[in-house]
Amino acid sequence: RKEKIVVIQSGVLSFAEYLECTTSEIQKYLIEIIFEYFGSDTTILFPSFTSTFAKTKKYDLFFSKPDTGILPTYCLKNDLMKRTKQPLTSFLVKGPLQKEILNIKCKTSWGEESIYGWLQKKNALWIAMGVDWSQGCAFFHRSEEFMKVPYRYFKKYKGEIFNREKKIGLCEETKFSYSLKVKPVFDFYTWIKWLYDTKEVRKSSNNKFILESVNVNFILEAGKSYLTHDPYGLVKNKLEVKNWVKNDKLNEINNLPKNEQTNLN
Repeated sequence: RKEKIVVIQSGVLSFAEYLECTTSEIQKYLIEIIFEYFGSDTTILFPSFTSTFAKTKKYDLFFSKPDTGILPTYCLKNDLMKRTKQPLTSFLVKGPLQKEILNIKCKTSWGEESIYGWLQKKNALWIAMGVDWSQGCAFFHRSEEFMKVPYRYFKKYKGEIFNREKKIGLCEETKFSYSLKVKPVFDFYTWIKWLYDTKEVRKSSNNKFILESVNVNFILEAGKSYLTHDPYGLVKNKLEVKNWVKNDKLNEINNLPKNEQTNLN
């Protein structure tokens, strides 16, 4: 409870059977527990990513459904938290630092000037609830951008932003993206050992469901060490992706539509 900034990435259905409530009450039950436990002095964030923006070019702060599970969806539907304006990698926020987070100007999705960079500076606590670290640790992408892994490049995504179907302006996000022409097949299980090797991961003693946490600086350090050891460590189709990096990556970047180009490459 001493933590002042926590990020919770969850997969509730993996342990729903153990909760003393009906399926329809799960979200309300858990959110009440989380808010009561951490109290009003803690700033709480839920990832509320919307990958569909890459295709639709439309992002609604209220109606764009998060890809990240039923808890953020419930919080959004019931106006319990405020949502940041990054169309691909938004967060829901509640607590004393809410306004500061909502006002962060993100240069890239996972870089120094981003919510991830802010979380790193504050050394926030990242909690995986009901999901293991292969699925419950979006902060690992901070390591990929920090290390400039060769299978990604910077790409700009532009579109319109709405609030309850009312257009409020334009939005954009620059993301360290992989190629859709030669798509990497990722195995995020491969880096978890490096995280546990830090000896900093805290685990619940309840063996019925996963509840683990670690401060984000340890995630970053584990990710950097892992990617230094093998920059392609996450990629299962390494040969195919390496060939793309060597022969086609630069051409793909140079041939991006003008509105997707950025000088960060």
